[in-house]
Amino acid sequence: LVKQAGGVAKDYLALCRALIDGLGWQVTLMTPIDLTASGEAEVDRWLARGLLRHVPVVGVRGWSSHGIGTFLDLFAPSTAGRLARELCTGGFDI
Repeated sequence: LVKQAGGVAKDYLALCRALIDGLGWQVTLMTPIDLTASGEAEVDRWLARGLLRHVPVVGVRGWSSHGIGTFLDLFAPSTAGRLARELCTGGFDI
């Protein structure tokens, strides 16, 4: 995750750490980045224990002179459908 998404991923990992290890929450991330390939021991532990759940969604890749970014495509019908399904059947506290 860190290798694929850089500094933004580190922010997500810090947030997950606070929610999972600090507060004992279960976290679901909807992202086009493959969390199982993160290489982070914490992420692997959370995934194995069911504390972190990955919902893969469609991504959009953008290029600029500053680099390449992969972003969640919230307007893709498949992503909107996944989000609706997760919110309706996931049993989340929102």
